[in-house]
Amino acid sequence: MLFVLVGYAQMDSGVPAYLRALGGSPRIVGVGFTINTLVIVAGQLVVQRRSTRHRRTRALMVVAGALLARIFAALRPALAERFTLAAAAGLITGESLVGVAAALAGLAGA
Repeated sequence: MLFVLVGYAQMDSGVPAYLRALGGSPRIVGVGFTINTLVIVAGQLVVQRRSTRHRRTRALMVVAGALLARIFAALRPALAERFTLAAAAGLITGESLVGVAAALAGLAGA
């Protein structure tokens, strides 16, 4: 995930230079970029098909939660091992309770 967020520019500039320094041809660099593009497009199609059943806000919350859990695990592995599951369960429960409260408020006309 970190590579996707901050490393893509490095691939555009650093990888071709590194491959050339190793004696690689420009054709290898081109094939690498072609494969990278195809994998990204195929991955987007799969994610789009699987996420059409879910609300966008919920999908974004799941991705944000997974990213925060991964960052927490990288920074504090011992604490993450103890508390990540409990925190996730608490957030899911809290979201469910808020959803019930919102539904009841909608029924009450508030």
